[in-house]
Amino acid sequence: MTTPDTLFWRLTTLLCGAGFLALALFIAAPGLDLWAAGLFFDGAGFPLRADPAIAALRQFYKLVFATACVAVALTVLARIGAALAPALAPAEGWSSPLRLWLFFCALLATGPGLIANLVFKSFWGRARPEAVEAFGGQHPLTPPFGLSDACASNCSFVSGEGAAAAALAFGLLAAFWPALRTPQARRLAVAASALWLAGAGLIRMGPGKHFLSDTLFAFVLMGLTAAALYRVFALGGARARAGAAAQDVARAARILLRAARAAPRLLATTRLRRRQDG
Repeated sequence: MTTPDTLFWRLTTLLCGAGFLALALFIAAPGLDLWAAGLFFDGAGFPLRADPAIAALRQFYKLVFATACVAVALTVLARIGAALAPALAPAEGWSSPLRLWLFFCALLATGPGLIANLVFKSFWGRARPEAVEAFGGQHPLTPPFGLSDACASNCSFVSGEGAAAAALAFGLLAAFWPALRTPQARRLAVAASALWLAGAGLIRMGPGKHFLSDTLFAFVLMGLTAAALYRVFALGGARARAGAAAQDVARAARILLRAARAAPRLLATTRLRRRQDG
């Protein structure tokens, strides 16, 4: 008899509950978005837009996400390359299952890329806080999940950078939760994730670029995406550890560096053979 994956069900139930609760809250209190955005508005604008600390923190979030994307892409590429060309590296020796890396690859591409940016931000048309009438703009407030023509592209709902931060947070929790053996370690991981998500919300809400609902629903959508992909890639049976994943990234970098160094020689040999055959 197969044991149910309790992490999957708990995560899915929690996120669905949080999503329905948040939606009910914003329906019952439509002014909540204006109130939250007003905390950062001084009557003339959003002062945090020009704050160097907020700008630096935003760049840090972008750097972390970009680094994660590069590490995942390089590892998947190296593992596929090693499988197709065994001369690059032995098939064995990897510390983490391939499905772990495919999970991260699918999550980072599907969550922030497809769902947040291509679907919601491109078609929902919600104006950003700085563009609504309550804060000196020309457009009325559009409720969460409400379609509008106030914005043509790269709109407010949902937060793209919030989605990127949430995809990383939920992905890491889903992948490495079994390796957290003690309650203290798990509480620390949850607290660190909450702090990370709070920072992601601050750097977009503070400058007047996103509403509270943009941020919260980005988190919920990315959590549900992570939960679905967790099931698709059967991560419940994987025994992933952060140290092992770091070893895989380092090994992938060495393989690709070796391949890059060998490429000119291989290309020259191929050209020579073509000349001889010709």
